[in-house]
Amino acid sequence: MILIRHGETNENAAGRYLGHYDAPLNKLGQQQIQSLANNLFHTLGKESISALYSSDLLRAKESAQIIGEALQMKPAANAALRELSFGKWECKTYDEIMSEAPMLVTNWINDPFKLAPPDGETLDELGLRVSDWFKQVLCQHTPNDIILIVSHQGPIRWLLSHYYLGNSTKYWDVEGVKHGSGVLLEFDQQIEKIISVQKIG
Repeated sequence: MILIRHGETNENAAGRYLGHYDAPLNKLGQQQIQSLANNLFHTLGKESISALYSSDLLRAKESAQIIGEALQMKPAANAALRELSFGKWECKTYDEIMSEAPMLVTNWINDPFKLAPPDGETLDELGLRVSDWFKQVLCQHTPNDIILIVSHQGPIRWLLSHYYLGNSTKYWDVEGVKHGSGVLLEFDQQIEKIISVQKIG
């Protein structure tokens, strides 16, 4: 299994919370994904990938399309792989939301699993939709299949904390994945656990 974070957007570069806001890749983001696709498939080979999935948000779909062209595969997009929804905080910086509602932001940071941004979602809600999708997809593949998933920092952190560290509350203990990079995982379906992680890109 390969988890890839989409390439950079202008909003990412500006340090803005970018959840369900549908931003396109910038030029650097396109280059990041193209470079990753070239390096990855020189190593693995095109024929080794069994399926290509992505979030349905533009930055992830564009990333998956670049990878799909290298693979000669069509990505399957799904809303379950979206980033956390930041609601009314979408496209704002940390300083901006702190100036608007410092107590609310502080409370959210202290417990993002149970508290959500205004009109947004909690980490528990993100985890539920990602996990439900993940289990459904695993049922469609054999243990020897290699599955490639293009998503966002939030879903990738959740999958690693839940299935590798064994506890989704260790979400912040997971090392972040840079834009246009990813991790190669070995997943044991019998015990439903990630047993090895290797950085790529």
